Amino acid sequence: MQWLHRQFSANESQGNVERAIDELASDPQVHGVFVQLPLPSQLDAFAIIDRIPPRKDVDGLSKRSLGQLVRGKPTHPPATPDGIVQLLELYGIEVRSRSVAIVGKSVEIARALALLFVTRGAADVTLVEPSDARFAASAAAADILVAAAEKPGFLSGDVVKRGATVVDAGYNRTPFGVTGDIEMDSVQKVAGAILPMPGGIGPATIACLLQHTWDSVQLKGEPA
Repeated sequence: MQWLHRQFSANESQGNVERAIDELASDPQVHGVFVQLPLPSQLDAFAIIDRIPPRKDVDGLSKRSLGQLVRGKPTHPPATPDGIVQLLELYGIEVRSRSVAIVGKSVEIARALALLFVTRGAADVTLVEPSDARFAASAAAADILVAAAEKPGFLSGDVVKRGATVVDAGYNRTPFGVTGDIEMDSVQKVAGAILPMPGGIGPATIACLLQHTWDSVQLKGEPA
């Protein structure tokens, strides 16, 4: 597998980035297009991502890809949520009929992951923010608890249901390096299983991006 890296300056214009996406999208030798987020504030990230056709949208975040996910038939699921679900399945953690709470409301992780849990038969899925009055009660009732609020160490063991599976999907750059959203020392005392950050969903996301790109190769000749 070969890759092509298009890097732009921090003050690049929306038009130049969109033109680069269009070139990659129309190139028959390119099977997957992925935009590294976050982008500089002057750029409209989703307007850029929406230019990627679903077959080549290996991160599954364009409006057409997410629309397919809502219908339960995505060409490529969003990569990080897909990695989370596949890790749970790999380790035999049942999703069907389980209660799920996702702390955070981002499109690329929280909302997309909620849709994936629904398609896999979760009994109920709740999206909350750490500041939400329902946060503690929702977290304490969850069989699967996902921290995706990008707030370092905000999730402590006192709100985790004993035996619950806790997924750290937060990504925070701190003076001490990259950290997740959970306070590991307290959470590991009550959780039944933990997907950590770093070292958990990061490698799984990369693996899913590669798998989606290979899947796109197999779809060659299909409508873009």
